[in-house]
Amino acid sequence: STDSRIGTHKPRVRTPDGSVKTTEELATTVRIPNRGGWNHHIPVNEAVEYPSSHLIIAPYTLGAWLGDGHSANGRITNTDFEVWDSIVRDGYKLSDHEPMRTVYGLHPELRELGLLDNKHIPKCYLQASVEARWNLLQGLMDTDGSPGKSGCIFVNTSERLAYGVLELARSLGLVVSIKEYEATLDGVYVSRKWYVTFPVDLNVFRIQRKRQIADRPGPKRQGKSIVAVTSVGSRPVRCISVDNPTGLFLAGEGFTPTHNSTTVRDFVEREIGKNPNVRILWLMNTGEQAQKQVMAISQTI
Repeated sequence: STDSRIGTHKPRVRTPDGSVKTTEELATTVRIPNRGGWNHHIPVNEAVEYPSSHLIIAPYTLGAWLGDGHSANGRITNTDFEVWDSIVRDGYKLSDHEPMRTVYGLHPELRELGLLDNKHIPKCYLQASVEARWNLLQGLMDTDGSPGKSGCIFVNTSERLAYGVLELARSLGLVVSIKEYEATLDGVYVSRKWYVTFPVDLNVFRIQRKRQIADRPGPKRQGKSIVAVTSVGSRPVRCISVDNPTGLFLAGEGFTPTHNSTTVRDFVEREIGKNPNVRILWLMNTGEQAQKQVMAISQTI
């Protein structure tokens, strides 16, 4: 879009309620003067709402298996009794031998979902209800996650699983980042590992020892920082329209709030305001789309 405006955001200084800025204004004020921090932030989305659907494995139990389970079967190795209690509340029975316990009935469910020797978060879980996705994230964080001074961290050597956790957390309205590191043992390279990090949030843990650590002062939920404004040449673009009166929608894998451009409509309104008898040819893809724009203009002039 050639629109030079950007949607409402929440900058860290001067205008706490947000404001509309041109891209030129953003480009010249990316950093906070004399401090160097990012000056402008876009609000974070609330949890994305998908339709409820039937899930073969209880979400928390699936998360616990993805974090601490044996890839080839339905066994989980863990020492936290609260994790076992949550799995039992999900309706499963357990073998008696700790810390490695068999979750009875889990093996055939894993096979049905194609997860044996293939750990990942199935799409149906990434697009499940808000409650189911929180339960899934809690199972993952109770097993392979930890709270710290800089926020919550999920660590795994599976790239596919790590990026699944990234999408899962973002869909719940968390500001999330991912980085790749080398995993070593006694200074010897073993494999790659991925750190998924986000600000402290008590909702991501069930077990008390982790919740107690997380319930301390530390980074909280923030907006998404605007870190650069880059000029690009003119090029063909395709505009879209969404079924939302405000034109607001979430864009990309990062679920970034954005909105439809109103540049053309603003031009039409301005020209009609100057001369009510002016004739303007405005082409659109469908009659319904044209009718919406005519109604919007008639309400503002």
